[in-house]
Parts: sequence; structure tokens; C-alpha cells
Amino acid sequence: MSQPFLFEEEEFTFTLHYLDTNETETFDNEYDLKEIIEQISWEKHKWTPIMQEYIEDGEFTMFVHSCTYDDDVYSEKGEKAWEERGYDFNDDGDFWERFQEEFKIKVVTTPKGGESE
Repeated sequence: MSQPFLFEEEEFTFTLHYLDTNETETFDNEYDLKEIIEQISWEKHKWTPIMQEYIEDGEFTMFVHSCTYDDDVYSEKGEKAWEERGYDFNDDGDFWERFQEEFKIKVVTTPKGGESE
């Protein structure tokens, strides 16, 4: 009998819903989804924090990665601009909720094999 890997991750499919246009994009991994979300952010703002994606309780979420504060990346002016729009980089849940509201997106996480075909 084979033993599961200790750090084996569950497999998910991620659907990015653009709420203002009703369009969707589907991704097989969270990294590709994160790349698109960061691109959307960069297109709107001159500076964007470095974000980290993860799955919590079967749901996709993102938070501000600590390397955002590295000297070669950090912008105090950029962070202040985000704070003025209602973001708190120290509150992971609030950051992700606020981000989805501002960019009018919603991510639906589905376990692979759980999709209806």
C-alpha cells in the first residue's frame, strides 16, 4: 500500500470571474492565476506589492509577501497609495477581500475531479 507524500498538495482548478464583464478564465494551478492577478494590478497601479498565493480551507487567497519590504522592491509612496484606497497590508483576509472588491473579481476554487462535465 503506498503512503501519500507528507507535503502532497490537493489538486484544484481555479476560475477567475470578472464580475463587471461576466467573463471567466480557468487555471490549473494557483501560480498562473496569481500571475494574472498581479498583471491586472500592475496595469491599474504604478506600484504593486509582491503577492503570495495559497489555499486555505479549500479556497484560493492572496496576501502581501514580506519581500515587498525589501529595499529593491519597496515603495513607501506606493504603499501609502494602497492604504489610501483602504488596504491594510498586515491583514491578509482584509487585503484579499478589498482586492477582489476593487478589481471586481472573484476566484472559485474547485477540487480536480469535482467539476461537472
